[in-house]
Amino acid sequence: MELDEIKQYVTHLSEELRLNAAHEQHVIVGGKIVNIIPPFIKENSIFIVSIDDGIGTMNVLVSDDFMSQFKEKVVLGEYVFFEGFANVVSRSIKNEVKKDVSVFAYSLKDITEDEKVL
Repeated sequence: MELDEIKQYVTHLSEELRLNAAHEQHVIVGGKIVNIIPPFIKENSIFIVSIDDGIGTMNVLVSDDFMSQFKEKVVLGEYVFFEGFANVVSRSIKNEVKKDVSVFAYSLKDITEDEKVL
């Protein structure tokens, strides 16, 4: 899937998310799954899914229930589109503000012609 096609279905590409997203803003992001990190400990049921949209990569956080529901689609190498909320965390390190952005996903979008964001 090419960048031009991905752009038709998302509200933010990876760099737009980093530069412009507000905390808890509703977003749709998509790209190729390049990494899936399972929860580190039993008490944490969050998976980290890294996707590449052709501009850069971003992390999408999904619950264990989400992974169970969409396990056939959330697979390395697949192109997916997540709907969720931007998670923006800013902190000051040596007088420099560092901003980390990820997405908490609550849904996986089925992409059809009617779903284009344009």
